[in-house]
Amino acid sequence: MTIVVALLAGCVPTQNTIGGHTDAELRQWAIEASDRCLARTRRQPPNPFTTDGCTLSPDCTWQMCCVTHDMDYWCGGSPADRLAADSTLRSCVAAHGASGRAAQLMYWAVRVGGHPLLPVYWRWGYGWSWPRGYAEPGDGGGARE
Repeated sequence: MTIVVALLAGCVPTQNTIGGHTDAELRQWAIEASDRCLARTRRQPPNPFTTDGCTLSPDCTWQMCCVTHDMDYWCGGSPADRLAADSTLRSCVAAHGASGRAAQLMYWAVRVGGHPLLPVYWRWGYGWSWPRGYAEPGDGGGARE
């Protein structure tokens, strides 16, 4: 039973669960995510971009920080790419009104909870089927196909 739950949790999200945005906005974010991914890894995941805003956290005034972070997490990449995405999230959240403690808490939550081998839908590289590790430059976007 535990294995079944783990495998189901590792599924790739198939639809946006963020509220309050038009279909046009969601399509634009998908285009931006694709462009960002192609520029960084020269490939993009086979599954469409989705976002839920600030996963398991209130979106508050920093929701777009989380959407941009989801763009990077959907694509995946190297450990350095992930560190940069998480650091950018922390800075963006702090710049959009969160206390330093709240921004730091979000940073550590994604650092611990977003590892690519965790069977969760918000993991690094969630646009690829799970399990998939980190990608390194030149390996075409991911350690596993």
